[in-house]
Amino acid sequence: MAVIKNYATMMRDVDMDKTRREECARTIIAASERLDTLVANILKLNKL
Repeated sequence: MAVIKNYATMMRDVDMDKTRREECARTIIAASERLDTLVANILKLNKL
C-alpha cells in the first residue's frame, strides 16, 4: 500500500516527463494488482 501512496503522491507533487509518469503509473497498477491478489487470498483463507 505504501508503494501506491508514494508513487501517487510523487506523480501529484513532482514535475516529471511523460516517460517517468508512465513508469510511475505502471508501478501503481502492478502494486494494486498484487494488493488485490493478497486481499483475495486472505478472504479465501478466512472461509476455511
